Order: sequence, then structure tokens, then C-alpha cells
Amino acid sequence: MMRRFFSVVLLLLCAASTRPAAAQLASGDLSLSGTTTIPFTLSGNHIFIQTTVDGKPYAFIFDTGGAASLSPAAEDTLALPVIGHARLGGAGSAVSDVGIVQVPEIDFGGVSYKGGAFVVLPTLALVSPFKGVPYGGIIGREIFGKLIVSIDYANSRLIFTQPAAFTAPNGATEVALAMRRGAIPNISATINGHSGSFDVDAGSGGSLTVTQAFAQSSGLDKEFHKTLAVEIGRGVGGVLMGNIGRGRTFQVGNVQLHDLLVAVAGPGGGVFAQSDLAGNIGAEILKRFTVTLDVPDSKLYLLPNAAFSTPFVYNRAGLSVLPQGAQWSVASVVPNSPAAQAGIMAGDFVLSVNGQSPADLGANGLHNAWYAAAGTVVRLVLERNGLRVTKSLTLRDLI
Repeated sequence: MMRRFFSVVLLLLCAASTRPAAAQLASGDLSLSGTTTIPFTLSGNHIFIQTTVDGKPYAFIFDTGGAASLSPAAEDTLALPVIGHARLGGAGSAVSDVGIVQVPEIDFGGVSYKGGAFVVLPTLALVSPFKGVPYGGIIGREIFGKLIVSIDYANSRLIFTQPAAFTAPNGATEVALAMRRGAIPNISATINGHSGSFDVDAGSGGSLTVTQAFAQSSGLDKEFHKTLAVEIGRGVGGVLMGNIGRGRTFQVGNVQLHDLLVAVAGPGGGVFAQSDLAGNIGAEILKRFTVTLDVPDSKLYLLPNAAFSTPFVYNRAGLSVLPQGAQWSVASVVPNSPAAQAGIMAGDFVLSVNGQSPADLGANGLHNAWYAAAGTVVRLVLERNGLRVTKSLTLRDLI
């Protein structure tokens, strides 16, 4: 799934499909007594939870679109033997050959998952938002496939419930839920009145991404008043390019959202070339609700929260910044954006933003800097070819 990280408009982090032998990816044993609630931190529009893996603390992304995965650093520290191999893809067209390991136990908030098979991710630009707790990987479908999971974005908490103890939330919109290809939560929805099959992907940092085939066959690509050609995703499958415009109305059941950002994926392979998919619903939509996934009973519940009517805003600086080892660098710059006009270039190392280091700001602080009100002046200190450079840009709406 997906994904953008830290300020690219979307990251389809690991909308991954693995195709090793079934025995190599055998599920582990999941246990929970009744119901448990655990806090999460939303960082870069990704849900991070604190876990222990074989007794050691790690930060994991909880993702509705991804399979159990370990970071290379975690796999190395845990010294887990490789028991098989898989081919792992994502939003972009790249496919990686990865190892499979068996994790003795991962625990979080009363949930225990023992003996599960995890794929070892390629190195990604991901960092833990918890001080002193390293990034460990991704957990997702292994949990929500067996437990009812509520993502309460407004209160930054996950609620896990055994199916026998679950009661549907009052006032929520109920939608039929399918598991596309047996693995990814999927619902029917419409954009500008065009119906399609959309994955529900909390690992995607953006709002709505549609396939090029769906946009062209429905005529959606002709309905945008203005578009930007930009990088819309970056993750396991590499970089994904596309166009971003504004949709009039997105509807799920009786719930409608208006004037949302819609990304049309560019040509290529990856998940957005799959014929049974119209698009992907990401965190910019999902975080306007408490989202309850009841996979055992094939239902999704959406309960709007206070953020429901918040306008959809595109990055007003026009740049993305990613961690690169101990430093942070500019990953991409939107042409003719404030960042481009200020002379900022991909590959520049960012030393400070408004006097604060990227490490101190973190993903959310950087997001807030780029998404501040139009007219806000942002001052950056950069390093380019060993020289320190100061740049100022004035934020404005690009779309």
C-alpha cells in the first residue's frame, strides 16, 4: 500500500502482492481476550503503533493494505533465518525479490500474533515517530482478517474486538466489504458519479487514487478543470507518477465528500495496472471518520468525525522531503511551484525549516510547514554540493 511519505502527496507504502508458496506464508496464531484499545501516532499520514517483537520494542505501521513485513534493520537485529522467498510489488512498477522469515511473537496492547511469516522489506525512507523505538515494519491483514478493527482517527486509537463481542457502531454508514484477491479490503464507491471498486488503504497517505484505465473508460480524466503532473507515490514499487485534479463528489453509501483531490496513476505496472481495481481510498479520506473493518462479516462502517468537512489541501510548497540516513533530502519538486521558483532542487539536503531541523520537526512538522495558509513564508537552509544555501518561498495553492 501506499503510502508518499512525509509530504509526497501519496505514498502507496506497500500495496504489495506476494506470490511465494502458500506454506511459506502460513498465518501465525492470533490471540486476544475480548476487546483492547491501543493508542497510535499518525505520522506522515501513517498509523504507527508501539509493539514488542520477540520481546524487543519496535514501531510498526498498522496498514489495511499490506501484509506482515519487517524492515531490513529489524530482521538483522532479530537475527531471524530466511525460510523462503517472495516477489514483492507495490504502487509503482518495480518488483523486489525479498526473503521470508518467521517471527516468534509480536505483541501490542493485548494482541499477540505468534509464529507468523513476515516478508523482509526493501530499504524504505521510514522512521519511527517514537523516541528510542526503532521502526520495525508493517502489520495489517493478519490482524483485521480475524478481529474487528476500528480506527478512531479523531482520538488516535485502535480498537480490536473479537467477532463474538462486537456491536455495530450507532449512527455509522454500513457498506458491503469484500476482500479483493482474498487480501485487500475493497468497497464500491463513486467519483463524479462513476462507480468502481476501491481498495480501503490506511497505508496510503493521500485521498483518492484511481487507475488510468478507470479514469479513461469513465471519462473522469476529462472532467478536471486543472491538473498537476507530479510524483504521487513512492514505496515498495518505486516512484509512481501521475496527474492530480479535483473531483466534484465522492460517495460511499450515503456519505458524500466534495472537492477532493484525485490522483490518476500514470502508465506502468504495479497495483494500479490491475484490471479488477478502480482506485484506492487513502488516509486523507479515511481520517475524517472512525473506520471499522468487520472482515469476518464482510462489512465496513464509516462514522464521520469533526474533521469530516475539512477542505482537501494540496502541498502548498510543492516539495517532498524524505529521511536519508541521518539526514533529510528533497525527494521531488513540483514544476512552477513555490519551491521550484525559489530554486530548490531534488537532492538538496535540508538543514532547517523555519529554524528547526527536520529531525526535530518530524513528518507532521514538515507536513504542517508545507500545508500552512497560502501567503505564509517558509525559510529553508539547505546544503548543496557541500555549500550552505538559504532559500525562502511563499506558500500558495497549486490546485
